[in-house]
Amino acid sequence: MIAAWYQGEKQITVFPVALPDQFIEHGAVRQLKEKYRISAECIEKRILSVIK
Repeated sequence: MIAAWYQGEKQITVFPVALPDQFIEHGAVRQLKEKYRISAECIEKRILSVIK
């Protein structure tokens, strides 16, 4: 698949899953993951919305 993309045969969509480039306050990991949408559930929802 990577070779096909590199040769221009496939279109690949890439979206970042990361913390913003700013100060992240302290808190419970679970709450922070939800706030910044990097929990497993949030990532799953985002992936499903992209592939539909």
